[in-house]
Amino acid sequence: ILSGLVGSEMCIRDSHWHLRETYTTLKEATDAGIWSYPTTVEERARCAVFEDLHEKGFFLSTGLRFGGDFVVYPGDPLRYHSHFTATILATPTQPIPAYHIISSGRLGTAVKKSHLLCQANTRIIDNTQAQDRRRRGDDDSLHKPWGRVEYWSLAWAGFGT
Repeated sequence: ILSGLVGSEMCIRDSHWHLRETYTTLKEATDAGIWSYPTTVEERARCAVFEDLHEKGFFLSTGLRFGGDFVVYPGDPLRYHSHFTATILATPTQPIPAYHIISSGRLGTAVKKSHLLCQANTRIIDNTQAQDRRRRGDDDSLHKPWGRVEYWSLAWAGFGT
């Protein structure tokens, strides 16, 4: 049925992939090749920041329109304007060029938001280690698998934020 719509490589038996099996853990889905996120240090840092801010009661959305990784709302985005744009720093040792700090502060001011630098200490030093943890399912049973997150807020004083 789907082979004519998608391409000749797909056969009829693949059209019922959703009926095959239910996975109850991320490890099972990873082992089956259905799920692989997160597998890099950067993806793990994004998960850490998302989880930490969400647990603090914030709502997050993509931050591309405002020059960040996330836009952070104090509540439901349909009721509130965002207060922050957020940039993720993947490791505690990731260098930040001075121009990035200046441009983040200026951009945050231009869009009437404070800019958050979010640094995640995920205890993972490289992508190979991150992929191994995902493959083994090491993070699935932990309450805070991603590690600790620290925040710095950038805003130009006296310029509208």
